[in-house]
Amino acid sequence: MRPKITRDKQKNKNVYIINKTNGITLMSLIITIILLLILLAINIDIVLDGKVFNIAQKTANETEIKVNKQQDKVDNLILEKNKIENQTLNNQTLVDLPTITSGQIAIVTSKYQTAIIPAGFTVSNIEGEKTVSEGLVIYDIPKTELNEVTWDGTEKTKYNQFVWIPVEINKNVDTKTSLSNFYATDWQENEERGTQLLDEINTDIVEISNEIVKLKESIFKYGGFYFARYEAGSTEERNSTSNSNDLSKLAVKQDMYPYNYVKWGSSKTNVTSEGAIYLSNNLYNGPRYGAKSMACTGAAWDAMLDFVKDDTHQISDSTAWGNYYISNTFKPSRGKAAIYSGSDNTLGEFQNVLEDQSSSKNSFKIYTTGITTMYSSKNIYDVAGNCLEWTTEFQTGNSYNARGGIITNNGIEGYASIRSEQEFDNCLGVLSFRPILYIK
Repeated sequence: MRPKITRDKQKNKNVYIINKTNGITLMSLIITIILLLILLAINIDIVLDGKVFNIAQKTANETEIKVNKQQDKVDNLILEKNKIENQTLNNQTLVDLPTITSGQIAIVTSKYQTAIIPAGFTVSNIEGEKTVSEGLVIYDIPKTELNEVTWDGTEKTKYNQFVWIPVEINKNVDTKTSLSNFYATDWQENEERGTQLLDEINTDIVEISNEIVKLKESIFKYGGFYFARYEAGSTEERNSTSNSNDLSKLAVKQDMYPYNYVKWGSSKTNVTSEGAIYLSNNLYNGPRYGAKSMACTGAAWDAMLDFVKDDTHQISDSTAWGNYYISNTFKPSRGKAAIYSGSDNTLGEFQNVLEDQSSSKNSFKIYTTGITTMYSSKNIYDVAGNCLEWTTEFQTGNSYNARGGIITNNGIEGYASIRSEQEFDNCLGVLSFRPILYIK
């Protein structure tokens, strides 16, 4: 029996913000002064009209007309003032952040090109990973080890990695709670995102709802977020008896066993001690870093797809760039593979992949993380096929949505944007997850 699959029925303007301690923006101050002057002019007009009325017996209607005209001016300026102040967030002002270069660690939250680098992370110095358009990669490299890094590709198996997902912010209409370009959507074709869907969450779960609030505030402030480069990985091979709360074995690196056989949570409302949501929320959860980890939301998944899609990475047919049983063959030069049996939902043991072996069609092989660039786009691996991935999206009853297709499907039925309804306690060999990061 296969896991149930439910089919689905731009430019980044970075603005950098720090806390403001006093006053309002200069432009708001100027507009406020203009408002005071207009109000003063109204009072003078009324006094003058009063005198004229005593001498020339003009009607009071003329005064009312003048007052209304001035009031229109005041109203328009107030609207303009509010628009300007909407570009600030909680009494914060727009400033530039420190700038760093590729291969450099961010001691404090910093700027690199049009991306923001959270404190504690290092910008990649590998060609193809150093620009936002190609998929900017950051590494969690301890400062004491940075001088020993050779940037020859071996870093991919040693340190956690995340990719910057830019989100276009329209400061005229967006707010910290409502982002016009960050929403869950129904993909029909490989074009612009479809109509907005509710990124449904169980509102009883504060560990999710609170994180989503902070995620949106961060995106509004910084213009993007980070997506795990690989599916969640485990340092040890997992099976149906593995627990769902071992943080010590969780990482986001190449050549790791999938962190599979993991439930969504302890129950449909409890994510405080185990499961994909608990693990994601606690991978980065301390003062050492300028970013906080959390579980991937539906909106985050769809923002990632909007970033990585192109003519060769289709959303509605992901066969060409995902690990499906009908995918094209290739010769792996790294990693391990395990055979999945759809008849009883079991996954065999992982075996080394040799250079003279080929991935053939109808083989139903689950691979370790990041086995081939053929299964990647913009430096993000395995969002199409391989394992399904838990998200925060609430489905119905006791179910939540997993995204990204699965080895047992083809890329048309199990495309990269698919929503697969899964019971919260499902622990399958082909069900994993992927954390995201938001900047504090």
